[in-house]
Amino acid sequence: MAPSGFELTPAQEIDAEPTVRMIPLYFLVLHNNTTPSMDEVVDILFRYTPLNEIDSTLVMLDAHYTGIGVVMIDYYEAVEYYSETLRSKGLITSIEPA
Repeated sequence: MAPSGFELTPAQEIDAEPTVRMIPLYFLVLHNNTTPSMDEVVDILFRYTPLNEIDSTLVMLDAHYTGIGVVMIDYYEAVEYYSETLRSKGLITSIEPA
């Protein structure tokens, strides 16, 4: 029984398909740079990103031969953190929408 002054109404129809908002992803891009050696770039990528040694080498080679290499795809905050870390080690990076 409803308290006095309140009226019970039938339940409203619930939308069968709720809207899901996806959080956008971003690329962390490494740019070719002649200042650190190729070995130093691999070492920096291996130490300061989630990449293993082989993936670090492949990203470095992509950047060396094509001018850019994609280090990772993640949410903006993670990409920004790794970008700042790599920049502090002398690498040139940028953040691009995925």
